[in-house]
Amino acid sequence: MKIYSSYAKINLGLRVVGKRPDGYHNLESIFQEISLCDEIVFEEWDRLVIETDHPTLAVDEYNLCHRAYRLLADEYGLKKGVKIIIKKKIPLGAGLGGGSSNAATSLKALAEIFQLDLTVSRFLKLATRLGSDVPFFILGKTALVKGRGEVVIPISFLQDYQICLVYPGFQISTAQIFSNFEMGLTKYQGNIKFEAVIFKIRSLEELNNYLFNDLESIVTRRYPEIKNIKRVLQNSGARFVSLSGSGSTVYGLFEKHKEIDDLKKEFPAHYQVFIARPCG
Repeated sequence: MKIYSSYAKINLGLRVVGKRPDGYHNLESIFQEISLCDEIVFEEWDRLVIETDHPTLAVDEYNLCHRAYRLLADEYGLKKGVKIIIKKKIPLGAGLGGGSSNAATSLKALAEIFQLDLTVSRFLKLATRLGSDVPFFILGKTALVKGRGEVVIPISFLQDYQICLVYPGFQISTAQIFSNFEMGLTKYQGNIKFEAVIFKIRSLEELNNYLFNDLESIVTRRYPEIKNIKRVLQNSGARFVSLSGSGSTVYGLFEKHKEIDDLKKEFPAHYQVFIARPCG
């Protein structure tokens, strides 16, 4: 039996660059792996079994850990099964990449368990077949991510801060948000390329000058709670506040010395509030 941590991410900015012929959108974002994580237990078994402590998480072929095993079984002819126990802490449908992280963690764990000598390049190709954000979690830490998520460029970036994440208790459909996105109508009109400004950012405050989330205005119109969460985080001293991905999680970045453990009291009881740090 082996236990692995499966880390969440936040998006430090998200640009929608254009629509692809396949119907998806090309994106540009800085992904930051964070310390909030699920715990996944792997144990050799006579068949594939997936268990979880989350009441609504699928344990069949719709589960990304299930798909990761099947992908490796098809590619490498795995003869034994495995029991996978997923202990969830990352909220579902929250813009934190929990499912994608679980998939990447499963690929790496199963490769170790079944002694598959895979290169990083091979891991990334397999990850691309599982989902848009999965390749990032093969590498983790901090990266500029482009395309549908298949282009992952590790970068050095700010690490000297703490994060307050606020999940308002509801999931948001990424597909639905993108279906309402119209190119050219965002505040910044795509003029700032994150790849060109990364080197200019030297403090948390400077994030406000260069990074933005193109999906935030759509989400805020549909879910007014998002704007309220942002206001509380800003009033509490956050240097940078943003929606992660398409939501519904909002995060604030605070200086390391700032006491933020009591921020939970500022939000309704049904909200989930997490304190985390960047993994760099």
